[in-house]
Amino acid sequence: MKKLYPGRIVIGIFITVLLISHLRVLSQDFSENHDSYCDPTVNGLARPIGISFEYEKILNYNITSHSNVDGYPDGEGAVNSNRRIKLKFKVPVINKDHFKFAMGFRYSHEEFRFESPNELDYLFYQNLENKPLRSIGSDFYFMLPRKNNTFFALALNLSINGDYFQKSTSFFDYLKVSVAPVFGIKKHENLIYGFGFAYSYVFGDPSITPVITYMHTFNKKWGIEAILPFEAKVRYNINPGSFLYAGAKIRGASYQVHLDDAILDDIRMVELRNSEMKLFVSLRQEISDFLWFSVNAGYRYNINFNIADSNHNRSATNFFGREYLLESNLDNAFFFNVSLDIVPPRKWYNKKK
Repeated sequence: MKKLYPGRIVIGIFITVLLISHLRVLSQDFSENHDSYCDPTVNGLARPIGISFEYEKILNYNITSHSNVDGYPDGEGAVNSNRRIKLKFKVPVINKDHFKFAMGFRYSHEEFRFESPNELDYLFYQNLENKPLRSIGSDFYFMLPRKNNTFFALALNLSINGDYFQKSTSFFDYLKVSVAPVFGIKKHENLIYGFGFAYSYVFGDPSITPVITYMHTFNKKWGIEAILPFEAKVRYNINPGSFLYAGAKIRGASYQVHLDDAILDDIRMVELRNSEMKLFVSLRQEISDFLWFSVNAGYRYNINFNIADSNHNRSATNFFGREYLLESNLDNAFFFNVSLDIVPPRKWYNKKK
């Protein structure tokens, strides 16, 4: 029986309700001329983050693995903690009314700690215990506002994911590319729609996904911010220096890794493809004009956590026709996340807008 993913069900229902409830707005004419270029934001948003340091911990959960390789056993184990550290920064390079360009950098480090690691006898789990998952990447953001309440946005992400500096490998073995073009329509100062697509690894496997962006501020306190099907959250503005969020988001990645495993030694490199959905509540609080912190907590649902052959020469396939050597299931678990953020000072940000 095919596995049902609660994240896709929730997001699908949200998209359906959203499109039906706003069909009248989508059918209106947005071709009216304006003297100024479109500002692709809505009222009530928190200031964008320039630099962020983030720590996350997923609490203990069980893992079971099924092998599609002859002679390779199935396995099960218990993860005591799954920790992630992220560093990100984003800076504007060009900030004109008709063209905006920003660049970013990010680094992430994820590690697994199993219960009784010295007694692990399953090779895949031994590799996870001793092999942190790393990602180093650059982000490029382009925005072209127009004078008719529309804009075009493009996000390009380049990263190298995996265990670096191994013999007989090159930079291109680890390179992952994601791209997302979006055409946006600004109805008024409190409502923006956008339509496009994304080529990414958010669902673990590389895939092309239709994208709908939706930002709607209903009043001084309430709003919705969504990039569907990847994230949707409700915003409550407590005051100008305090924001409360609740929603769901999907996270995923693909890592090129070497497994110290005699059974798989005929494969030079494999890919660990993983994806998850998080239900969360989040508080973002101002410390000073430029320094903020965030506290997040919620529940993590596993979507997939699978090992694929980079050379695609195995016969076991998933729903999308891609080969898996090992398929693992991670129990759902609670998580918490804290971050320290640097944002543009209020006077500078308002002037730049």
